[in-house]
Amino acid sequence: DVRLEVGQTSSMIEVTGEAQMLQTDAPVRGGTISLTSYASLPLANRDVAQFALTLPGVVTNRFGWGVGTFSVNGSRGRSNNFMVDGVENNDVSVAGQLIQVTNTDAIAEVSVQTSNFDAEFGRAGGVVVNTITKQGTNDLHGSVMYLLDVTNDDAITNTQGLSADVVKRGKPLYGLDHYYGFTLGGPIRKNQTFFFGSFQDQRQR
Repeated sequence: DVRLEVGQTSSMIEVTGEAQMLQTDAPVRGGTISLTSYASLPLANRDVAQFALTLPGVVTNRFGWGVGTFSVNGSRGRSNNFMVDGVENNDVSVAGQLIQVTNTDAIAEVSVQTSNFDAEFGRAGGVVVNTITKQGTNDLHGSVMYLLDVTNDDAITNTQGLSADVVKRGKPLYGLDHYYGFTLGGPIRKNQTFFFGSFQDQRQR
């Protein structure tokens, strides 16, 4: 006969979790959109500020006044405040963006504050959109991009349908968009001085 002795048993339960970071110094509402998280989403006009449409309370303002703007919490599109790295980027004539940043490889994140923002952003009653560009690091890094867009696979819009030539073709008129560019960043003096630059060109036919 073989006798089996009861051995020692031990168990360990390890529970890990991350506490949700709460902003206690300001009642601001909104979100920070990291371009690495949204890199796979389609962006028709390559305007990175349009990623704000993924946040609650933000709806399109396609036929309203302003360049590349949108409506937030029922406010007018002309009430928005657009910035690039904290510097004003507003069109003073028809409102909206003065410059639409279309080089997505050069953008780190888009900070969108939809309500209750601090007095430092007191210019606008709608939304504050701050586009943050990338910066250099201790590691040399960069990217190369090329985008080709053709009209052959586009649907006919309601205004294009008024053209006899478009109706006869059964698709929009011939057109090509070429986007190409690159980014490059790195150290000049480690842990002290860095550089980052980007280039993008668009050619249309």
